[in-house]
Amino acid sequence: VICDTSISKSGNWRDVCIAGAIAYKESDPVKDSSNSAHIFAKITMAGGANDASKRVTVGGVVGISAQPCNNITNNGQVEVWGTHHKLYVGGVIGDMNYSANKNVGGYHLNARVVVRGSTTVAHNAYIGGVAAYAKGVMTDLTVGEKGGVSIGDSKSAATFSKPAFIGGCIGYAENTANSFLSSATNRGAVNVSGNATDVYYIGGIAGQALMPINTADNYGTVTVANLVEGGKRYIAGICPYLYGGGSNLTNHESADINVTILNGSNTYI
Repeated sequence: VICDTSISKSGNWRDVCIAGAIAYKESDPVKDSSNSAHIFAKITMAGGANDASKRVTVGGVVGISAQPCNNITNNGQVEVWGTHHKLYVGGVIGDMNYSANKNVGGYHLNARVVVRGSTTVAHNAYIGGVAAYAKGVMTDLTVGEKGGVSIGDSKSAATFSKPAFIGGCIGYAENTANSFLSSATNRGAVNVSGNATDVYYIGGIAGQALMPINTADNYGTVTVANLVEGGKRYIAGICPYLYGGGSNLTNHESADINVTILNGSNTYI
């Protein structure tokens, strides 16, 4: 799946959605679905990017879902770069926008989620091994050893001007009535080489979770480097900002946290 396009900065549009199987799901559940294709998504905002109402969403299998999803697997690498207003990148689902209190689960990632160096995001960025953004009930999430998240590289960092939420499983977990995240396992490395002038939230399981997390295991290393001075960084093996409480959370011995800190950077580990 290849998308290489330039989009007008001021055009009459709101969302660009790219996925291995289903870009947008509004009615009927998604179940027993998979993708094995490599997804390349290069999006350039002509004239720059500064409109928070306009976003790009990329999902390994499903882009945006307003319906429950069950037993969804992605085996294809998801690779994104370019200039963006707001960015959502998920290895399995870009935006899980289903908040009803029903069982929604069975997500499996066996490939990398990559945001290339030189990528710039003017507003919030949500990046996760399973889902970039999620609400409602999320259960049975697994990221294998071949999975994980890579942001930038040793030669070129990605740049985020507003908060960036990065997790081995979930970038940002929103709180809704009776929502929770449970049975999440990450075995893939989370590697971030980026410049954030605002704030980073980087976790082996979730970047930020406003819902409870019950039973989560992280085996993957978390490595953060090449930071610019200024801004704040919150980094943890499980979740650096967990508002909803949690239980049975384990950052295993193999899950080292490696951080390169520049003078002037406010970093909390």
